[in-house]
Amino acid sequence: MKKSLWFTGLVIMMAACGGHNDVVSTNPPPPPPPPPPPTGVHIAIVDFAFQSDTVTAKVGELISWTNTATDIHTVTSDSAVFDSGPLQAQTSFTVSFAKAGTYTYHCALHPTMTGSITVTP
Repeated sequence: MKKSLWFTGLVIMMAACGGHNDVVSTNPPPPPPPPPPPTGVHIAIVDFAFQSDTVTAKVGELISWTNTATDIHTVTSDSAVFDSGPLQAQTSFTVSFAKAGTYTYHCALHPTMTGSITVTP
């Protein structure tokens, strides 16, 4: 009888102390995947030039300029269709066109910086 009481007590202790873990993991979920790269035409402003200075885009396609230079620049339409205003370093400006045609532009602060966009249907 002593053996069975001792055994019963051991089983009860084991059931109370182990065999089941009620702890919930506190690991944070994995981060979401990065967004896909934006579509469209990308033009870098490098030093004192638009790279590429001549591009082709479709009607409605996004065209963006990013100032990678340390100097302030603008993206200003020669026909007053768009104007970025001053672009600080590492800032961007984006436009799209509703009509096909050729659109020329320049930097208002550095007039020798020029470019053109040919928009197709």
